[in-house]
Amino acid sequence: MNIMTPEKRDELNAQMKVLAAAKDWKGVEALMMPYSETVGLCTTRYQLYTDEQFPVLQGGGTDGKYLYFAHMTWVKDGVQTGIICKYDPEMGELLGKSEEMPIDHANDITYNEKKDVLVITHNAPNRQLISYVNPHTLEYLGTHDIGYEIYCMSYNEKRDQYVVGKSGGMDFAKTDGEFAKIADYASVDTKYVTQGMATDDDFIYFILHRMPCITKYDWDGNFVEYIPLDRKSDEPENIMFLGDKIYLGFNVWNKDRKIAAPELVEVVLKKK
Repeated sequence: MNIMTPEKRDELNAQMKVLAAAKDWKGVEALMMPYSETVGLCTTRYQLYTDEQFPVLQGGGTDGKYLYFAHMTWVKDGVQTGIICKYDPEMGELLGKSEEMPIDHANDITYNEKKDVLVITHNAPNRQLISYVNPHTLEYLGTHDIGYEIYCMSYNEKRDQYVVGKSGGMDFAKTDGEFAKIADYASVDTKYVTQGMATDDDFIYFILHRMPCITKYDWDGNFVEYIPLDRKSDEPENIMFLGDKIYLGFNVWNKDRKIAAPELVEVVLKKK
């Protein structure tokens, strides 16, 4: 597999910008394949909760035992609200639903072990806001302005640090446990649709849509690998690690852009 140097990253980003302007997404993926030695094999585990009021799946995360997803209204007059649902990961049983919350697009969910709270990334239209939710009661605990715009977030307990995806592109930053920035990093910018993210003690992972894939970095911001998914239909919204398993929440769209049912998908990484 090729090594991504900063010079090669900048060269690729310029090439992918041209291809993206022409909507040549297969061309973008072809440029990234020399940096891939793994494919993600997707298997649907079960359908997630949906109803007419909250038909849209957005952010997702785990506290290491349960899965949590944001189920959202459609945007109306610039306003979007949602609920947080809690699931048993093995059986898919819906264990609880919160009251409706002012969490905007709720693009991502992470769990802060030290504070024992779920942290919700609002994204559009209030990109500086995050909200806290009690994982046990699903009670809304309030909203906080972190002072800069983000679209996704993941907390790592061992490091007591967050990684945040910076709004307006695919660049990202590392922060301390109170959101003070430690470092900013340049990304490999495929121009795909940015979604959620996850971290472990060694690596940082972003889930992307258009040509669904996972991009992987180390904690120093170095690009490690491009991991295409074998499922090219529908829309992956979030990514989370629970034990040795990788889960994605997918929105499943029909031809009229109405959701048939959101799904929990398990991903197995296989060397090519």
